[in-house]
Formats: sequence, C-alpha cells, structure tokens
Amino acid sequence: MNWKEYKKEIEETGELGENCYILGVDLGTTNTILSYMTKNTKEPVVVDVSGGFGRVPMPSVVQYRDDDDEWVIGEEAYRTMLLYPETTVRSAKRHMGTDVTFYMGGEILTPEEISAKILKHLVDHIYEFNPNAEIVGVVISVPYDFDDNAKKATIQAAKLAGLKETLISLIEEPKAAALALTRHQNINAGENILIFDFGGGTLDLTIFTVVEKTDNHIALKVISQGGASDHGGDIMDEVILKKFYEIIEEKTNITWEQISLENRLDLSVKSKDAKERLSKVKTHKVPFTFLPTPFMEQIKREEFNVMIEPFIEKTRKIVEKTLREAYTGPIYTTDIHRVVLEGGSCEMPWVREMLLTMFNEDTLYSSSSPALDISIGACYYAAIKMGLINLPDLNLNIDIDVTVPHDIGIELLKGGKPMFFKMIPRGTSYSLAKKSHNFLVSNKNDEPLQIKILERINKEDTLEGCVLIDTLVVDTEVFIARHASSMNIVDMEKNKIQLTLSIEEENGIVKGEIS
Repeated sequence: MNWKEYKKEIEETGELGENCYILGVDLGTTNTILSYMTKNTKEPVVVDVSGGFGRVPMPSVVQYRDDDDEWVIGEEAYRTMLLYPETTVRSAKRHMGTDVTFYMGGEILTPEEISAKILKHLVDHIYEFNPNAEIVGVVISVPYDFDDNAKKATIQAAKLAGLKETLISLIEEPKAAALALTRHQNINAGENILIFDFGGGTLDLTIFTVVEKTDNHIALKVISQGGASDHGGDIMDEVILKKFYEIIEEKTNITWEQISLENRLDLSVKSKDAKERLSKVKTHKVPFTFLPTPFMEQIKREEFNVMIEPFIEKTRKIVEKTLREAYTGPIYTTDIHRVVLEGGSCEMPWVREMLLTMFNEDTLYSSSSPALDISIGACYYAAIKMGLINLPDLNLNIDIDVTVPHDIGIELLKGGKPMFFKMIPRGTSYSLAKKSHNFLVSNKNDEPLQIKILERINKEDTLEGCVLIDTLVVDTEVFIARHASSMNIVDMEKNKIQLTLSIEEENGIVKGEIS
C-alpha cells in the first residue's frame, strides 16, 4: 500500500490501525532523532535510542569493529571512535548525492549506505517496542539546499534501510520546524515568521506567513527560503581545534602532523566539548595531558567569538539574503513578527546576540526542545499526509503550501553560448510545479539530443554553478519518425519537441519527460 491507500483506510475507519506507526526522522549531520505516532498517541513521541546513555539525540556515527565483525551505531560509536579511528564515519550526510565513499568492513560504502545503517538502527527500535509493528509512512527531513541528487540519495538510504519507497516522503527542515511551532505556540493570522534552524551541519532559514488562523485551522505559506549546507555548528569545532593546534605548537613546538591519529581525535572531542561549555560559561579550561609536558589552557568565550567573527558575519549575510530574495519581494526586518531559534547550535550565545542586532528583542523565541523539533515536525507532516491531523480528536487542521526551494531548468544554447534556461522558478508551489516548453530539433542532426536538467541553488549562480540532476537522451531521428503523423512540421528540416518538467509532491524529486 502507499500513502493514499492508507489515508483512504483511515478515512473509512476513522482511526489508525492497532499496530500502525508513522515516523518522522531528523536525519542530521551530527545527530539523528526519531519520532512516531500511533493510534494511541495524539502527539509525536520522541524515541530514546541512546542505548541507556539518556541522551535522546543519537549521534550520526557509524562504526565497524573488525575484532567482533560488528557494526555499532550512535552513542556507543561516538564514545569509542578513538579506539576505532579508521573504521568510524561521522557526518556522512555532508556527502549525500556525491561520489565520496568509505572503506569499512571489507566493503566500499556510499554515504547513502552509511545513512541506511543509521535509519535501520532507528527503525529496529520500533520493532523492539512492537514486534507486530507496521510502518505505514515515514517522513525524513532534509536541508533547504539539498539538491536533487542529495534528495534521491536520502530516499535510496531509506529504501536500503528496508522502508517501502511508496511510503517515503521528504520535508525541508525549516518547514518541519514550522509545523512543530504551530502545534505549541499561539500564532496569529498575518504574522511573518522566520525559522532560524541552526544545526551541526547546516543553517536553514524559512520565512512563512500565516494566511489563516482559526480555532481549528491554520494555513501557512512559505514566502522565502535560504541557508547553506556547509554552515553548521560543527565548523565551530574546527575553529577551536585549529586553535588547539596553535597552542600546542606555541608551547611545545609539536606540530599537528606529529600528533598521533588517536590524540587528534581526542582533541576533536575536546573541541566540541569546549564549544558546548562556552555556550554555558564564559571561560573553560582544557587539559592537554597526552603531551610530554602536560599543561592546562584557559579559553574565554570572548576570545572564541573573535575567532569566529568571519563565520558570524557570513551568518548575518545569509539572513539578509533570505530577506532580500523573498518570493513576494524584499522583506524588511521590521516585517518579521517572530524569529524562532531551532537546532542545537542555537544555544551558542553569539547567535542570539547577532540576531538582536537585526531584529527586535521581543521577536526572538527559543523553542523548548530545539534539538527535537525537526523530527517532531516531520512526524506531524506524516500525520497530515495520512489525514490524522484532520481527525476531530486532534482538533487542528494544518495546511502548508510547500514550495520549490531552487530554480529548475535546462542547459540551452543562446547565440551559440550555453546558458541556464529557467522553467520552474523557486517559490512555485509543488502542486503547480509542472511546466512544459517546446523546442525545435533538426532532422539533419545525426547525434542523439542530450537535454541536461539543472538545479540552480543560488539565484545568482551562472550555468557553471548549477547542479546536474539528469540527462534526457533523445534519438531525434527515431523520435521524429515515431511522431511524424502528429508533429507540427515547421519546415523540411525542423520539428517541435516538447519537454515537461515536474516535481513530485511526495519528496521534491524532479522529473523530466519528452513528448
């Protein structure tokens, strides 16, 4: 069965099946969180998969142990990665949809295969709760600027984890956060709300307006999206780690190349710990005990903020760009009624300090569970798709106008020069994201026609900056012969060919068709 068939079953029976589970997954760069809803839950339940460590967000870490021929996932893998440095993978999400590979367990694994192990580990917990569980839908969150290849890789990871493709859907992370927000905060019609989702790997921004708000209905419309896939809190760890190496070389003349892999990983863990501590206190002492002459070094929050000034300024520019490039025209900071901070990296004090230089203090809101909201929002989206949110006992009907985050088009020759030809503009509702265009093809062309479908991540990108989604290959001679009776003949040498691009509402995947 697929989403629609299960939804019809719910409409007929008025409830979810006894053993049915719908899942929301925040498949994060640094951490992964799973939420679920069943017949007996009116709100998503977040699953603790920490293996008894009591830390709900599970580290997105996969490890292979040769001695036991065992795969270890999550908290245990993170805590023991110093013991298995060469067979531990972190942050595989950064490489989704690329040619990067990892050699582990005698195999060459792709990022989606690593991610599949994380997803399977999560899903297995559901079957531990209920051996008779039936997963009838799963929504996985993805960053705003995940390109089509990365989205396809995410779906492939879910399939490799044993989930049915017809039950898999994707949602952009800020939109998931928006859904979590609407369930627990009193928002008003006409408000413009900025979701500032700052995780370990990415910064995702979404501005949406509340089109309608009644006691039992909320309608949301996305009016701008922005962010960067390589602009997350983990970069702060790297900045601090670089500082550690400088301190060590200054005090001992030992360079980072002379430090063993195990001690480098130890320093990496210490850099992450220092970042988290400096989010709570103004000074933090770091022990460097592995050196011939051990010593202690104190790092101040003020010093840390100076080190990351370029990063802070880049963050500000990303926010400004998102406001400036709204689908409805430029938005001023005074037009934003609230800014909602999501993601674990928002706990760093400089984030709020920077936003306060742009927005009024009374517009800033911190979520009560910033690390969990994306998974919860993804689960809500699954509930909406299944028709559960519309049931009377849940007492709220949420409509969200999901939009295309990037321009979609093809490579075209203009004046003999290749260029990007936009067919589906960013900001187009998924339900309207289907555009056709007619092109002339020549009978004299002996070579197959290659149509490159492209995705333009940034509005200002030229052809060189676009991402190749797919290439449609058309044998023009065969095509013209096949359609000779119905084609509109322009002359003896040229005929029309129609290209249609569309986007699947389920997962945002681009499809191309020739007719």
